[in-house]
Amino acid sequence: MFALERQKLILDLLNTEGSVMVSKLSTKLGVTEETVRRDLEKMEAKELLRRTHGGALPMEDGSYELSLEKRKVLNVETKQALASKAVQYIASGDTIFLDASTTTFYMAKEIKNMKNVTVITNSIRVINELVGADGVKVIAV
Repeated sequence: MFALERQKLILDLLNTEGSVMVSKLSTKLGVTEETVRRDLEKMEAKELLRRTHGGALPMEDGSYELSLEKRKVLNVETKQALASKAVQYIASGDTIFLDASTTTFYMAKEIKNMKNVTVITNSIRVINELVGADGVKVIAV
């Protein structure tokens, strides 16, 4: 069985059973416990699960979501293009909300050159980007 096949099976077991144990996975998959530990380590690095002593648990919220640090370097050119296009729909006098996503950070980079725009945001990165921009009023929530 290939590593990706084992990892998919591990995720399926996590979803159905709520947790997995290295010893049981080793028997079920027909591989050594060390192989299972390596698989779990790789999967934890991808934020697919959380390792524990002797096994693993699903991520806290039960969903797969990359951390901001990892997301901010993915698809940068696409995010910049989307941000540039979105900013074209903002006019002087508008009030907008920018969430804490990585794409809205790129929007903030372009908005800081605009005049008479109010930005409401829950993002520290957006706030830091817009601080000191003369034509932009920032409201942090």
